[in-house]
Amino acid sequence: MTRTLFACLAAAALLAAGTASAALKPDSLRLALDSLLVATTKQAVANAILANPYKPPERNRDVNMGPPYTLTTEEIQAVFVGHGGVITIKFTAAVGMDSAFVRFLPKVVKGTTGEPTVQYDCVSPNVPEIATAYPGCVYDPASMKLPVAKPGDKK
Repeated sequence: MTRTLFACLAAAALLAAGTASAALKPDSLRLALDSLLVATTKQAVANAILANPYKPPERNRDVNMGPPYTLTTEEIQAVFVGHGGVITIKFTAAVGMDSAFVRFLPKVVKGTTGEPTVQYDCVSPNVPEIATAYPGCVYDPASMKLPVAKPGDKK
């Protein structure tokens, strides 16, 4: 009985060690979110929304960007443009968490000159430390799931 209990505890410990998520690397996350790739994606989406506010982009090719899994860096695995111009950044394990992602939710607001401009809300459903790692971003585990690439957005 003792051996069985010990074996069960050892197996549980091994399973827990294998499934535990790695620690977030805030510097790598900030580097990815401040990258030129993310900035150009946000600008392309903003331009598309302002050019046609009644038909925001729904996928990468609507903003003349390549398929999601071709837009990569060491820290970024894919960049998705989804319904309403929502931008989803999926990260590699280089940020310390495999399959972590952040979404930028666009909204049109009046700029300082009264002209419309696009601002983004930032949310992550699976990076609890996002607010300290990237100020202005919030953690919301109830936020939407990672989008599936649409036909034509080849991996």
